[in-house]
This record gives sequence, C-alpha cells and structure tokens, in this order.
Amino acid sequence: MSRVWDDTSKMKNKNQKMQVLKEDLIKYSKQIGILDIEIPELVFYGEEYKEIVTPVLTRHGLSSNRGGRYTKKFGHCSYYSRIIFVNIRANRHLRELRNTLVHELCHYRFRHISHKLIHRRIKLILKGKQYPKKHITYPQVPFI
Repeated sequence: MSRVWDDTSKMKNKNQKMQVLKEDLIKYSKQIGILDIEIPELVFYGEEYKEIVTPVLTRHGLSSNRGGRYTKKFGHCSYYSRIIFVNIRANRHLRELRNTLVHELCHYRFRHISHKLIHRRIKLILKGKQYPKKHITYPQVPFI
C-alpha cells in the first residue's frame, strides 16, 4: 500500500518525491485514459531525458535542441519517445512537482490542446475527473 503524502508537507528527500511521483504517474495516467501499455516512462534529470530523446527525435527528422537546456525546465514531454521529464533538481514542493507531472501527461494524452485548456484540465484531473481510454498513436520510425 502506498503512503499518501500531504501536499503541504515539505519533503526534503528527493528519493521520496521521486517515489511518490512514480506512483502518481500510474494513477493519473489511468485516470486520464492512457492505456497501461502506453504509460510513458518518467525521468527526473535533464541529462537522462536528453540522452534518451535525442536519437528518437533525430530518427523522426526533428531537432533535439528545441527549447534550450532541459536542466532549466520544470518538465517536458516527448510523444515519440513516450517519456516525461519532471525536473527534480528544482527546489519545489511535491504539489508543484505533481502539477508539472499532470501538465506533461496532458500534453501526452491531449496532444493538440492549448496551454489555456491544459491548465483547466489540470484542475479537473486533480479534482478526480476521469477520461475515457484512448489509444495514443504516434508515427513509428524503424531503427536505422
């Protein structure tokens, strides 16, 4: 059974925050209708994210340098790699990290909606709104 952390608590330990966010990834992915086999991987360090994402973006003919350094970002989503990055290095509370996770999950699940709509959805998701299951398809490019 997972431990429920109070959002107002100030968890100092990054490992505790990462464990809670991994559990939240599963919970919110299912809540917003992402199929179990399509739940994205979660990474916490920009270098790790860039190492995984760069070859995939290159195969798709996309640039991996969009948006600057990942170490400065709160989070990022790569549809093609099925990876979400939440920056654990930023000195933020669990509530802020959770909002970033849900924000990036919204980019993953609801690919073409605006940030204004994403922020509305985040509020609904955090209140418990369920969304129907949806198969998330992105073009597959074979390994070279």
